[in-house]
Amino acid sequence: MKKNWHLPPIKESNVPFENRYPHQVGFLLMDICNLSCSHCFLSTIDDNGVPRLNGEFASGFMEIDKFHKIVDRLEDVLINSKRVSLTSVEALFHPNIWEMFHHIREINNDITFVVGSNGLLLNEKNILKLKEIGNIDLGISLDGHKKETVEKFKTGVNFDRVIRNLKLLKQHNVEYRTTFVSHKNNIEELVDYVDFVRDLGASSIKVNTLCPYDIQLSDKTLVSKGKTELEEIERVYVVAKKRANKLGIDLFYRRTYIEPLGCGYASYEMFIDMDGNVVPCNHFIRPDTFALFGKVIEPKQIRYGNVLDEDPIKIWKKSNCVSFRKTLHDRKLPTECSGCPQGLLGVT
Repeated sequence: MKKNWHLPPIKESNVPFENRYPHQVGFLLMDICNLSCSHCFLSTIDDNGVPRLNGEFASGFMEIDKFHKIVDRLEDVLINSKRVSLTSVEALFHPNIWEMFHHIREINNDITFVVGSNGLLLNEKNILKLKEIGNIDLGISLDGHKKETVEKFKTGVNFDRVIRNLKLLKQHNVEYRTTFVSHKNNIEELVDYVDFVRDLGASSIKVNTLCPYDIQLSDKTLVSKGKTELEEIERVYVVAKKRANKLGIDLFYRRTYIEPLGCGYASYEMFIDMDGNVVPCNHFIRPDTFALFGKVIEPKQIRYGNVLDEDPIKIWKKSNCVSFRKTLHDRKLPTECSGCPQGLLGVT
């Protein structure tokens, strides 16, 4: 079985860091969702005082014509990349998602699509389409094995429908993993959850600590300032991992204490927002807030350039972009990320 995460993931290469192509390209295809979960970055309060995804500043879906233009500009990048990540929001919610898949496939037929889903839209028709696209790294968010727990945490989710769709994935031999966001109200379910999702066909489990964007969620996060304060939670993780390994599946979990090691993935991913801007991650598109230990922090926006106006590789190799990525590659937290729970906890 694979080892647990101990350090933020990075990608190595024989090519000097400054000359590497992005290992992964990420797209933000929309800033709305078919759910409105309080723990999502899209639910942070916007300038008009309402959750971002419901407010006047939400753009909706990326226009398909703009997507095609962005992808065409990224052709050289995509040819040399290994993965395309569509995990910031529910990718299958975009009305043109299948056209988007096919456009990228035309450029790089071997690329892996990393797709994150809340499971609601994985009906049989869409599952068969995913099989046709092929080479899909599919992650399903499921934060418990009890209907009450899941529906209380994810606003608008239908537990029974998600479970039905997971059974369809198993029926059609589509490999997938589940993501379990651990918090104070569901951690006691984790060990039994392992058996539950294994029987549903999950190939692995990824446990992430709740990343609080709102002060009201701060006290639900299983995180401490010291390494020994949450030893009981650590024991739950260890027991769950042993249980998973015994059943023949992998389980990965992150640390329960803060340590400024960064998140890792932004060191090798070129992330593109809905307007074609290259940004470190979705948290730098607009001012989001983070809330750990009752303290709220708002990072500044960072944009390295726009692929519709500049050569994407020249943007990727700008000194400020390289410096930021190299810091994360060295497993350090950039000053721009100070206070970010993902960088402090290794949540990815």
